[in-house]
Amino acid sequence: MPLFTGRFEYSVDDKGRLSVPSRHRDQLEREQQEAVLFITQVKAECLHAYATHEFQQFIETFSQSSDEASREALRQITANTIECPLDKQGRVMLPKDLLAKAGIKRDVVLLGVAKHIQVWDRQRYDAWSLEQAARLAARPGSLRAPADLV
Repeated sequence: MPLFTGRFEYSVDDKGRLSVPSRHRDQLEREQQEAVLFITQVKAECLHAYATHEFQQFIETFSQSSDEASREALRQITANTIECPLDKQGRVMLPKDLLAKAGIKRDVVLLGVAKHIQVWDRQRYDAWSLEQAARLAARPGSLRAPADLV
């Protein structure tokens, strides 16, 4: 399983191509996964990119559930997913409709979030990040993690 980490700032070119950080490409190679990302919109504010195996696991969690909300989530996620092979320069082609849905214009922030990569419009991410920092500051004891890990 790739472990995607880090924060990277890039730009989407006029054709919708986005460079994938070499650290993340290396993760795919080390895990012997093909150079493909499944890009979808799970939440309105950003795009999510999954390696093949992780995307299959993600979809499987919804497929195993029989409740209506899970079936609808599966329908929406798979309908908005595109398989994006990396080109020789390590870029993926992001569909214009997904870019528009996530409010992504040109400048982006890529976040490695363990099993997936998030792609945010830079301005939207900066605003969201400030909001999250304020929330954490207002509730300093609310983080549930072992004390020796934080």
